[in-house]
Amino acid sequence: MDKQLFELLAYTVDGTHKPRVALAAPEDGKIAVEGSTQYKTSLDAVQEWMRQIGMSSKREDHELFAASILAPIRTLARYKAWTQIFFAPQTFAPTEDNRVALDNPIGNAFISSPEGRPQVLQPGAQLYTTPSFFEVAYTLEVQWNMLRTTGWAFLQRRLEECTDAMASRVDVKARAILDAAIATVSGHRTSVSGGVLTKAGVDSTLKEAAAIGFPIVQAAINPARLMDMTGWTNGSDSAHAFFRAPEWARDQVFKQLWADGYGNIRWFISHSVPRNSIYLSGDPIEIGYHQDRGMAQSASDIDIERRVDKHAVWEEHAFYVGNAYNLWEIIIQP
Repeated sequence: MDKQLFELLAYTVDGTHKPRVALAAPEDGKIAVEGSTQYKTSLDAVQEWMRQIGMSSKREDHELFAASILAPIRTLARYKAWTQIFFAPQTFAPTEDNRVALDNPIGNAFISSPEGRPQVLQPGAQLYTTPSFFEVAYTLEVQWNMLRTTGWAFLQRRLEECTDAMASRVDVKARAILDAAIATVSGHRTSVSGGVLTKAGVDSTLKEAAAIGFPIVQAAINPARLMDMTGWTNGSDSAHAFFRAPEWARDQVFKQLWADGYGNIRWFISHSVPRNSIYLSGDPIEIGYHQDRGMAQSASDIDIERRVDKHAVWEEHAFYVGNAYNLWEIIIQP
């Protein structure tokens, strides 16, 4: 178990604010359980601690448990968000004004509505716009008997379900903003037939983007589409596969899932990207903003009749696109 995550979980449930589970020694990676003379592995200790929570009927025990599990919730997400690479991040306090200056955007601007839907904004004489924050929320239920019997494995699975759902919902809203912006610029949504991504399709998009002064620097792609590159050929030397990347590029893709490769593009590779769409763009600071209110908020309660802990988690997001000319999409047709 990750040491930082374990330290967040390792709080007492008896109200004394002393560690019930304490790290024994960094070098051996073991821990000591209060009231025990034996060292146990971190997972064994957490399992024992969770069983104690599951057998407790005290409200304060479950409230302290809620405070422990909700803090690291975002570190457990398996869903790999991808739309955020097209927006410059901005964080605002709950009462802070999040308006955006309309610095003579080209064509229309696009902002998120309170429901997360895209709204078209025609600047005219307006100097500022204020994207509306929308809420992404999830409710997590933890049964007491499950804590007693399955412990950490059950809780980890529920946390992953919660964070996957929240991250994917943000991507759905952000993608709607991107799609609305791309659709307003002629020629920025192209298609490739045959069910595979072709070198000619990518080359033509890179060429058109460079011609209007907004060169493409990054792209979000599904791993299945990246594998289409293995069938590309290079010029007249068609007997050799195009994708014979140098060793440093292969090493970079293996370690961080993208590399400064073909076309000098940062290929952001994620299974969460739609398989039949490749989104490309210039520098995100020249596109728009992804705004948020900081860390996720949470609240907890107990259903004593069902013996269930309920944990609600929510966060606020807003999106703004001011330059749709910097966005492109390639659609793979059958």
